Amino acid sequence: MIPVHTPFFDGLTLHDHNSPRSLHVPGHKNGRILPEIGRDYFGKIALIDQTELTGLDDLHEPEGIIQEAETMLAALYGAKASFFLVGGSTSGNLAMMHTVSQHGGRVLVQRNSHQSVFHALELFDIDPVYIEPESDPGTGLSLGVNPLELSSALRTENGISAVFLTNPTYEGYGQPLEEHVRIAHEAGAVVCVDEAHGAHLIPGASFGPESAVAAGADAVVQSAHKSLPALTMGAWLHVNGDSAMQEDIRRSLKMLQSSSPSYPLLASLDLARAFAASFEAGDWASLLSDCQHTHARLRDQGCPLAPDTIGVYTRDPVKLPFIAGAGDDPAFWARQLEAAGWFPEMATANHLLAVLPIQGPFTEEEQALAAVVKSGQVPKSRGPATESPAVSAPAERFSALRHKPAERTSWTKAAGKTAAETIIPYPPGIPLVIKGERITEKHLEAFRQGNEPENRCQRGLASYASGVLTIAEKGAE
Repeated sequence: MIPVHTPFFDGLTLHDHNSPRSLHVPGHKNGRILPEIGRDYFGKIALIDQTELTGLDDLHEPEGIIQEAETMLAALYGAKASFFLVGGSTSGNLAMMHTVSQHGGRVLVQRNSHQSVFHALELFDIDPVYIEPESDPGTGLSLGVNPLELSSALRTENGISAVFLTNPTYEGYGQPLEEHVRIAHEAGAVVCVDEAHGAHLIPGASFGPESAVAAGADAVVQSAHKSLPALTMGAWLHVNGDSAMQEDIRRSLKMLQSSSPSYPLLASLDLARAFAASFEAGDWASLLSDCQHTHARLRDQGCPLAPDTIGVYTRDPVKLPFIAGAGDDPAFWARQLEAAGWFPEMATANHLLAVLPIQGPFTEEEQALAAVVKSGQVPKSRGPATESPAVSAPAERFSALRHKPAERTSWTKAAGKTAAETIIPYPPGIPLVIKGERITEKHLEAFRQGNEPENRCQRGLASYASGVLTIAEKGAE
């Protein structure tokens, strides 16, 4: 690894070393005023919890150390411009969607996108078209969009001005983005990518799936906190589009992010960028080798690790989805791991997901997983397949739903009705049903297969176990 400059973090620490006295916000006054119970944890971090003071720059109008740090970030990823985010990839998805909404047209959205993408569609009243991802019947995993289906959708659906894709998936599978970008651009559509789980996919690193930035996507958001050493909610947004798009993104971020951004969070982004930039070719090769050896040893010990590739889809080496066979219970695996002090990312009825750090070796992680995650069956891919229909549109626009009465309908009677709410299992935050969609047998089957979905869905006061909100039929009370 090579040493890398950290302009924003250095500026904050220099400010602290000058022993400043506070006549400004925040109210903890450089950590002098803190409850004693929290002093050990928050005392030191409060020293760099500053605001837009002389020399510390302004996130929304950077011209000093934040601008320098963002310029270094753009250079690392090969983007025309990059922006620090303090609202996670959610704020980046909202900003990208707000930007494309200003130019009109419909938006083609990968159906297994994160909830924030669908929230953005509703927030800005955009007319969406959904495109189903391919999935693998052998492992039960959702993958990416078939390029032929993308091309067909852009030919047959009128007025598509933007395409929103997700890469890699929650379980780590990346798709052939360069081909997707070419197809979309030839059709006159911009490409925005939610690459929340791919901040470590540095162009030229030869590690993991293809980077959306290197593939030429117009705008790409990444959650630095998911795979790099940044604080939670720390993310960044890269723009390959022209200067007009860069300014549109900047204006959108100013509206959608806090006017009082967390300086410790921004400092962690500067450090995470420096950490990634410090990797040389040999470091990436060593990390890949550590991952591959761990994969092989886990499989040798009976752990049902998903395939490294499924068709054209390549799995991120740090993502470890373990596929349940007949009689296996991923929730039991998760409980056993937690009892041993290890907490996995997610357990569903189909698989358990673990995430390795971006620094090997992984001896302890391997031992913990091998002791618990056992199966008598080896996961086998049957190859990617797209369910029909591949493309669909909501039965109702979001704006129209605001004025229509809703009723709670039992799941057994919901097929064919229009959903009046979005149901989101969390994690992974991918909607099971989207407001405005026509509820199908596929939705009902997914709900039935869920592992106590009423306990893991983000919901309002009413439990989804009692039914789903649907648009009331004419004549209903």
